[in-house]
Amino acid sequence: MAAPYPVRVLKAKLVPGHGVHAIYELPKGKTWYATGGGALPNLYGQILNPAELTTLSALLKKGAKAGNKITGKITFADLAKVSPWFSRSVLSDWADETEISYTLTLSSAGLVTKLSSSYRAKDVTEDFSEFEGGIIAVDTRYSGWGSKVSVKAPAPKTVTRTLPE
Repeated sequence: MAAPYPVRVLKAKLVPGHGVHAIYELPKGKTWYATGGGALPNLYGQILNPAELTTLSALLKKGAKAGNKITGKITFADLAKVSPWFSRSVLSDWADETEISYTLTLSSAGLVTKLSSSYRAKDVTEDFSEFEGGIIAVDTRYSGWGSKVSVKAPAPKTVTRTLPE
């Protein structure tokens, strides 16, 4: 069933595998919501960003390779040191010693095709207290590397920068 109103969102930066995790009713006459800063990891999305060179380098360095898979662990503290994307997220306020287990799967060309990660919510902030002690696991697939893409900005009159409370 289609939504009775537009629910599109425009982000300043596009990061493969990371989508919108909330739906808001847009103001009348607006079909796009614009926000600055690009996507950030959250509780429901992939916490690791292999499109960020410093993060991918850290995952490759910390992991052990077996065939086309690299498996390893990285703490929130270590991830915050290499990932500006993660360090700007609400998750960076959780326990530094939180350990993320991950498996990267690479194509024959050495490109990331899959990333699985999991971690136990530890010393979470008040907003996420119901997740304390729970395991968060995310499996992300990547495809279309090198494909030509075209992104066209929407007409300014169709964009809002505020959402209803």
